[in-house]
Amino acid sequence: MALRTTVAAFVALAIASPLSFGPSAETAAQRGPQIFNSVHDSLRKWGSTVHPNGMSLYLATIPEGVLLHHGNGRNETPTSLDWLAYEIEHAEMFARSGRPGPPGPPGGREELRKRESDQVQLLNPSIEPTESMHGWLHTFKTTRPLQFLYIDGMSGDKGNTGVIDSQDYLLRGVRKHRKGSQVEEKLETKPPGPPGEFKRAQDLCDLCAEWRLEGVIRAEGAGFEVIKCDFSSGMEQVQSLQRADSQRGPPRDHGPGDGGHRGPPRGPRQGPHPPPNYRDIGPGRTILDYSSMVSAFFFPVNLTNPGSNYADLPRLTGTTEEEMSAIRGYLATVLDARIASPLEPFTWRDVSDLIVHRYGDEISSIANSSDSTETVASRIRFLVEVFVDYATPDKDVRISQAHKRCSTFYIQTMPLNTDADKLIYAGFEAVNAEICTALFKARELLGENGADADSASLEEIRDTMKALKMFLSWSDYMGKEDYRFP
Repeated sequence: MALRTTVAAFVALAIASPLSFGPSAETAAQRGPQIFNSVHDSLRKWGSTVHPNGMSLYLATIPEGVLLHHGNGRNETPTSLDWLAYEIEHAEMFARSGRPGPPGPPGGREELRKRESDQVQLLNPSIEPTESMHGWLHTFKTTRPLQFLYIDGMSGDKGNTGVIDSQDYLLRGVRKHRKGSQVEEKLETKPPGPPGEFKRAQDLCDLCAEWRLEGVIRAEGAGFEVIKCDFSSGMEQVQSLQRADSQRGPPRDHGPGDGGHRGPPRGPRQGPHPPPNYRDIGPGRTILDYSSMVSAFFFPVNLTNPGSNYADLPRLTGTTEEEMSAIRGYLATVLDARIASPLEPFTWRDVSDLIVHRYGDEISSIANSSDSTETVASRIRFLVEVFVDYATPDKDVRISQAHKRCSTFYIQTMPLNTDADKLIYAGFEAVNAEICTALFKARELLGENGADADSASLEEIRDTMKALKMFLSWSDYMGKEDYRFP
């Protein structure tokens, strides 16, 4: 399907280097679906699972008074770098002596579930369990607004599928991963974990210190986590409770609710489709500044995945060190400019929700059903007639103007204060233009009265909607048709 872009002419963007390498509206329009999905999936577990290889970074704020949880094997509060979870159950996986890791992500891609044995085993072999060791669950509350870097996708997962590309290639500048090449400090207070993970967290915290941030927020299979670089800053412990001895040993796998879907794990394209609250952070506990968004999708870099089985998942393996350094420098500039900026109550993610709610189910219904001509025509009229001004006598002009209104309707009120706003606008406009092109094509095939389409035209309309679904790749579409949660 041809990508139609009607990028606003006012988009003028700063460059990141003297070589004119920088973000561009043209690149953002070409990667409109990826930018749209990054925004729409942000801080959402299912969307992060469907699009695991995150390429975008955001300034995030956890407000005052939010509860966060930490599990460990001792009645001690961490004094420096360590992990927090938004959900009690997530932290309790670590509230045991030996501290095994969380289960793999239910409903995630098969490759993301394949952890190397030396990565999933979080038991520190240098410590022998004793009778005095128990699991402890610590709960903290934030005492002031805390600012973090949110890394989208399944950036808390491990593996070589691209989930950590934005952390290693972009943020840390690490391009080679040889087993045993990363030497970590041997500290008694170092949390046990997969090889290289603590070093990664240390490097991220070094960057966060430069950028005046408290740490990073990531999603992993068990939920959203916070790497808090300094537990003594901005948090107060609410309680510390010893867990029962039965907590020792690895936790059983579990999915959403009481046990998740039945049967073997499946990838997101095979279902099931989770309920809307599936391990999401929810409104209020973390607020993203979408005007601070910095994404590899904004830049003219090679995001081709060398693995043919996952060609739809972007990778940073084809980028250069100079490109990654330029984006990292651009990110530092953006964070410095936005760190004291007020947060908008209505965001680009809210806009994406309006668009998905308006078009998502209707497009899917037309693509996958055997509805009559009258039913299809009714659905198309519902979606496009609102944009048609019948006071315009010339048909071609009327439809051209309607298409333009359709393409910009939901984005026309958003303030374009930053480069990120303008780039997101370009991406969203490209997505809306493609949706509107498909809908008005269907309208033309149906005829003015909606009854002119024959069976061949109906099939063409369905094929157009199927291609549109593939182009959009919305997480709402993944697995939705074939499976339901029990």
